[in-house]
Amino acid sequence: MPSKTKPLSPKELAGYEAGRDLGADLLQSISEMKAGKLSVVHSPAAEARIKPSPPATPPPSPPAPPDPACPPP
Repeated sequence: MPSKTKPLSPKELAGYEAGRDLGADLLQSISEMKAGKLSVVHSPAAEARIKPSPPATPPPSPPAPPDPACPPP
């Protein structure tokens, strides 16, 4: 099977398609689906979109102003 990350050249694609038995590929796919052998392939970009972003943490609150009723030590 050709690489999924690098496209084939026209010559490579013609060679791949010439030696491919499409009917057998389809029957194998149907058999695998009926047997429950399913798999999902995600590209890195799709994975990044699916992955939840980390929860945002609120910024720290500023310190409370000194109480005028209490003198500093």
